[in-house]
Amino acid sequence: MILVISQDIQCHQETLLSPLFWQQPFLLHLRDYSATAEDLALFIERIPTAYRERLVLHQHPQIAKELGIHRLHFNTPMRQQNKHLAYKSGYMLSTSTHSMDEFNQLEPFWAYAFLSPFFPSISKFPYGKDSSQLSEVKNRSNKLCPLIALGGLSPDNILTAMQAGADGSALLGTIWQAPDPIAQLEKCVQIYQSYDA
Repeated sequence: MILVISQDIQCHQETLLSPLFWQQPFLLHLRDYSATAEDLALFIERIPTAYRERLVLHQHPQIAKELGIHRLHFNTPMRQQNKHLAYKSGYMLSTSTHSMDEFNQLEPFWAYAFLSPFFPSISKFPYGKDSSQLSEVKNRSNKLCPLIALGGLSPDNILTAMQAGADGSALLGTIWQAPDPIAQLEKCVQIYQSYDA
């Protein structure tokens, strides 16, 4: 499973709205904490309905239903505050974790969970520089929740994450800092599919 995380929907809207972008199989996590509910709704309305099943909202879950979105993400503080409980019925929920212990304690209803940082962050270096998440995957006991590697994922290390035991990769800096985000996404998808085949 390949996931792309947006940084700023306005800054990257040319890519996010391109039909070429959507030709690749991936989920798009819309994470723009500066966007109001109205901003986000106006942006989503420009995305063809056929692609909205692949959208995951990180904020303003109250607008999901009216826009035909069935995937919601709750970060660690939101999960700890039980903000996800109102959406357990009728939605696919994902969350974030920052240690293997935290990941192993997740309930089985989560569709998947990020574990980060796997590698030094591309978008906010030196975050993750001294991370041990890659080596901690061997201590995974929660097999019911798919584990998505996050942090520093790129064409150079997607296979390393998969071989260590990740079920998928979440991409951020490698996409949005690439000269051609669409070509970079295609490269990452091909590497993942070659391993998953």
